[in-house]
Amino acid sequence: MAGSLKRVLKELLEPVRIYKRKIRSNISQTEDLAETVIGRGTNIRGNIFSESILLIEGEVRGNIDCNNAVIVRGKVVGDIKCESAEIDKGYIEGNLNVADKLTIKQGSRIVGQVTGGCIEVSGRVKGDIKARRSIILHNNAYVFGDAVASIVSIGTGAYLEGTVII
Repeated sequence: MAGSLKRVLKELLEPVRIYKRKIRSNISQTEDLAETVIGRGTNIRGNIFSESILLIEGEVRGNIDCNNAVIVRGKVVGDIKCESAEIDKGYIEGNLNVADKLTIKQGSRIVGQVTGGCIEVSGRVKGDIKARRSIILHNNAYVFGDAVASIVSIGTGAYLEGTVII
């Protein structure tokens, strides 16, 4: 327990870094990959381009173009374009363009258009959602916009104010 606390404190004291570690997310659970971290309390103004996994726990005001996965636990004001993404209690004000899988977890909020391959929503989205393959709205999803995909699944209790186009 004490070693774990020391590790967490060390991570909090190094707001922006590139290194290798195991990532706790649905995107990559087993591989050690280079990761760029924008830590809590860090504010970035300007566009970001990254080849590595990008973890945002602080705030970014600018567009993000990532040829890998993006994990947002902080705030982004700007557009995001990436291969895959996980929004984990994060806030995004801008459009998301994800090539493959996008997961919007409970407690997350997005204001903007969302596109992707497969999209799962448990948080709140204010804007249209367009998927090349499927959209899954879990029971705690709130969507204020249209849902467009080949397959749309809406769980009991999910809220959708818009049109479903299949």
